[in-house]
Amino acid sequence: MGINKEKCYQAVEFAKKAGATESSASVNNLLNTEISVRNGIAEYIDQSFQEYLDLNIYINGRFSSHYTNITDDKNLKDFVNNAVNMTRFLSPDKDRSLPDPSLYPDNTNADIEINDPDFDKISTEDAILFAKEIDSGALTGNKNIISATSDWNHGISKKYIVHSNGFEAERISTYFSAGAEVTVRDKNQSRPEDYYYAAARFKSGLPDLASIGENAAERALKKCGQKKIESGSYTVVIENRAARRILSPLISAMNAKAVHLKRSFLCRMKDKKIASEKLTLTDSPFIKRGQGSRLFDSEGIAAEKRTIISNGILKSFYSSWLYSKKTGLPPTSSSPSNLIFHPGTRGLDSIIKSLNKGILITNFIGGNANSTTGDFSMGFQGFLIDSGKIQSPVNEMNISGNMTSLWNNLAEVGNDPFVYSSTMTPSLVFVNVDVSGL
Repeated sequence: MGINKEKCYQAVEFAKKAGATESSASVNNLLNTEISVRNGIAEYIDQSFQEYLDLNIYINGRFSSHYTNITDDKNLKDFVNNAVNMTRFLSPDKDRSLPDPSLYPDNTNADIEINDPDFDKISTEDAILFAKEIDSGALTGNKNIISATSDWNHGISKKYIVHSNGFEAERISTYFSAGAEVTVRDKNQSRPEDYYYAAARFKSGLPDLASIGENAAERALKKCGQKKIESGSYTVVIENRAARRILSPLISAMNAKAVHLKRSFLCRMKDKKIASEKLTLTDSPFIKRGQGSRLFDSEGIAAEKRTIISNGILKSFYSSWLYSKKTGLPPTSSSPSNLIFHPGTRGLDSIIKSLNKGILITNFIGGNANSTTGDFSMGFQGFLIDSGKIQSPVNEMNISGNMTSLWNNLAEVGNDPFVYSSTMTPSLVFVNVDVSGL
């Protein structure tokens, strides 16, 4: 699966001749294989290949974005000319331009190990066997298991980028993911279900495949007998893989676009306290084999390791080139790379043993968060904790409040980050959380 770099140069040159002030082009190749096995039988197999060209046109503040999968010389030239002509009809925005070249990386070839060299050795037949291996772990023989669905997915992305003001780079990355979802029947004829998954840049970064299915089955079986509990204010422990859901509204509010549109509850909060001193969060783009690792972002801006929140103090926003000019914030990036928590000293088991009474949240179900006010309400599943032990499974309950208050009530950060994601959240402990029945 080669990549036609020459088309990027041609597109940028055609745009210049047609009257564009600036332009950028990228050729993208994507190959993806997806397998689904249900109760031991392969029921879905999909392999897809995409090749397309992205084109961005700038004409004195006017901006437009286009893409095409037709890249022969004659049609490419016509495509670019039409794109430039259409852009002339748009309203200008003085802040629209390519990033300043000083923001581009000096080295775009450093090896951060995001491309598995053994990717091409995996056949479709191998992928089917991988999915069946996951499924064999999920089908434990327990009579309460109704069904199991196991998925395998792997792919490779190749991208070549050219900007008219000097930036050019190539990025090749691979990804692998494996997961299982299991449905069981309890004595009340309810049908609890749960899942487990793992993802990695290299296949070798995944755990034993059968263990993924076993984990999903075990989690589903533990949910038998779910019920509501009494509403009230609780100490809440959020399991590492679920904690990303509660972090997401905070990260969204740290985007400069939301700040500019007055849709962030963190407006005017830079260098101010927004969370407990237990929270230190770092954006770390150079982790080898990290799922969010990168040398540059989607605009070509050089990646940089940054402390986003330091001991509860907001230190940095996510700011694209456009919204850095609109807000006066320094240009960083419009999105996170790898998010790393400064860890605590205890894992989930130790945290649970130390609690007299509380709730362990293992899954969030639905809910919403208001990015302007920070108010949120989220359904969850989990377990009641009593005298340091996990007791009955809990369902049809809800946590609600305000993001600022919640994060200021962060009492402990675990030492158990969920490593199969770019957002490596550990288990988190919050006090005085309002819990109610749905």
